[in-house]
Amino acid sequence: MFAEEVTTIVINNARRTEYKKSEDTGNDSIFLDGNVELVVKKDDDTTVVRADSVVYDRETEMLYANGSVELIQKDNSGGEDKTSASSILINTKTMEGVFDGARVVMGKTNAFSLPSDSVLVVFSEIFGKTNNNVISFKKSSLTFCDEEDPHWQIKASRTWLLPGGEFAFLNALLYVGPVPVMYFPAFYYPKD
Repeated sequence: MFAEEVTTIVINNARRTEYKKSEDTGNDSIFLDGNVELVVKKDDDTTVVRADSVVYDRETEMLYANGSVELIQKDNSGGEDKTSASSILINTKTMEGVFDGARVVMGKTNAFSLPSDSVLVVFSEIFGKTNNNVISFKKSSLTFCDEEDPHWQIKASRTWLLPGGEFAFLNALLYVGPVPVMYFPAFYYPKD
């Protein structure tokens, strides 16, 4: 018999906390405001969420964070991903979600294998993440250079990061500095 997966949420900080039924859904919800920090633990993965405000629907297990959102995801391999966004909506049970106005900095994780001491930086208007770690970006910019003006970047209408280090682009332009160098109508990079 398999043990049921348990998701634990710990509220580390909030200036105001309110437990009540949501006016939108009628579900029991937790409303947190002011310098909010909470930790979501599932299996060996830990996610820290910081935001100006958070609403957590206890029945649907949906978490909505708004205003200066920072999400730090750590896995059992010691990898860490940092996401900053204007707002996020995630399911705390599956860790699927939608991120608005986001910047993602990925290190070596179980989902994406990078050389040691490398980071992958993606800027995007909006992106979604599935429970099997497929990340889909819309109007994105991808680089391995974590500087304000990267040495190179790939701007694409769609970008997909797939488990195991595979990725794909649609309508992509490779820039060296501010200069566009090469156009890729479609590109897929398999792991092997």
